[in-house]
Amino acid sequence: MAEDGQGADGAPGAGAVAGAATGAPGAQSGAQGAQGPQSGSEWLTDDAARNAKIDQIIERRAAGIIKAALKENGMTDDADIKAVITGYHASKRAQSDTGAKQVAELEARVAALTAERQQQALSAEVARVAAELDADPARIAHLSRLADLSAALKDGEPDKDAIKGALEKVLEDVPEFKKTKTGGIRIGASDDGAGQGASELESMLRAAGLKTKKE
Repeated sequence: MAEDGQGADGAPGAGAVAGAATGAPGAQSGAQGAQGPQSGSEWLTDDAARNAKIDQIIERRAAGIIKAALKENGMTDDADIKAVITGYHASKRAQSDTGAKQVAELEARVAALTAERQQQALSAEVARVAAELDADPARIAHLSRLADLSAALKDGEPDKDAIKGALEKVLEDVPEFKKTKTGGIRIGASDDGAGQGASELESMLRAAGLKTKKE
């Protein structure tokens, strides 16, 4: 009659497998022997080291359980058993790597979309503040490129005060970016004979894509 710890063919019996799975004293001492002597308890206080150590313990105990189960089911060649165990762990690691890669790609996509939304909100706020500062609408894009907007976002949202300060600095340095203020447009020769009103009107028409009377 076969003993409880050994099958009919000499392979470990169900009792041996159960003992390994439940952490019986024999299985525990074997697993500890495979791990080798501990160098200290420093790994217990470091998250990364602790997680790595736990993974090692689980992997070694799982290998013992798999080996016992394979032998109990008729696989006796150690090379075949080792190949099965290696393939199992490789598959588990591949699944873990794939999941981590998918999470990283998703996080990168979320970050890109967040940055895009923030840039759109910033551009809109810059245009609003520039209009309030009486900047020339045709030159707002150039004005925003010259402005130092590195502090224009606060907690991911446009900071109006920071934007205003940056735009005001550029407008002080380059007052030409402000709207040209005139007392009105006159068609024909002006009192000083310069014909300035007509020239301004023609410039406005050309900017709008319209023809002047002379064209």
